[in-house]
Amino acid sequence: MRLNGWHRLGIVLSVAWILGSVMYGYFDRKSQAETVAIELLEGCTKDNWTLAPNERRDCMELYDRAYRNNVAIDDWPDYLLTNFGTVIGGWIAAYVLLWSGRWVRSGFKQS
Repeated sequence: MRLNGWHRLGIVLSVAWILGSVMYGYFDRKSQAETVAIELLEGCTKDNWTLAPNERRDCMELYDRAYRNNVAIDDWPDYLLTNFGTVIGGWIAAYVLLWSGRWVRSGFKQS
């Protein structure tokens, strides 16, 4: 099957959409994780003078665990399914619009 220029453009845009969306999702998740972790870290350092050494260690471990858990994206299948669903929906919408436009145009040519 030969691909014309529009098909090739659509493929390039689809790949760019998926890559951009995945990168945006990762960096957004990372930013949220940093915000949560910084709040925990500020709590650890603010109370640093009143905490015993083992409590400080527990607080820092809680900070590390919160950051790692928030950065880890364990819902990748749902995330990718959403992205691929958007791309597939875009392709279907494009073909429906093209078909509709050609159908309407052919109706004007007949009359």
